[in-house]
Amino acid sequence: MKYTKPTTELKFKTVINKNTFYFFNPAFEEKYEGYLNSLKEMLLILKNNIETQGLKKEFFEQLLIEKENGLRALLALTGFSNETLKRLAGTPYTGHIVPSEICWIG
Repeated sequence: MKYTKPTTELKFKTVINKNTFYFFNPAFEEKYEGYLNSLKEMLLILKNNIETQGLKKEFFEQLLIEKENGLRALLALTGFSNETLKRLAGTPYTGHIVPSEICWIG
């Protein structure tokens, strides 16, 4: 059996039919990278505080109350999703944490 080189058109059809395409948006990528870096920085500061001062409930309270994305950072750390947390808590999440919404299980 003789090998025949695929045509350019056949190559394009194969790529379109068999591959997943990702839309590249530099503005979105830059913004999202900044968001991820802010989460990382929050968690690194939390880690440093725990290593230097010991594990304290106040560190988590401060993160949840004072940082805009503190809850998202903790969820990323624990592997929980917002949806799982909502089901676990049994109450709707409004998008913002206030001190009265914080409950410690334990």
